[in-house]
Amino acid sequence: MWDDYPTAALRILLCATALKVLGFEAESLALKTYWTVEFPEHALLAFESEFDAVIASTLTKPLKLLNIGFAAIPDLKFTKDHLVEAKITAESLANGSIPETSSIRVLFAGIRVLFESNPAAILASEISKNPSTLLLKRFDQIAQPGTRDSEEALDQDQLDALSEQSKVWGRLLFEQRYDQV
Repeated sequence: MWDDYPTAALRILLCATALKVLGFEAESLALKTYWTVEFPEHALLAFESEFDAVIASTLTKPLKLLNIGFAAIPDLKFTKDHLVEAKITAESLANGSIPETSSIRVLFAGIRVLFESNPAAILASEISKNPSTLLLKRFDQIAQPGTRDSEEALDQDQLDALSEQSKVWGRLLFEQRYDQV
């Protein structure tokens, strides 16, 4: 049982394992290889045996409220197609052009891909072509007012009701997950 927040080493190795479970085998191997070369040992080796249970309880086992696991929810799932689009987005940012993507997640994944492949590109000298500036310009173009881009802005009563509903659902999800781990 994990009582305290796991160390950075354990969190990264857990993420690498989760990537593999989610179908990103090459990315999982690359992350795990990079991490274990940089940090070959860690103090919590015994907890690695719990990765499958943690991943199942947080990503793959169906939630009672939704009858589906988080990893299978289409609007939450980051797919291999998203990764391909993120790599194209990274190329656009590196070339000084505003990316074509309409996905905020892909946009942020693209800047991460660029950072990992070419950290110096993030510090481009011409501010108008700086990847960070381009990312923010595209973000401003994509982002819409309201909770989701297709919704109208909520009034205070609606926000309060949504907040209360979120608290109830969050508590139920936490209780379900806490009982499973």
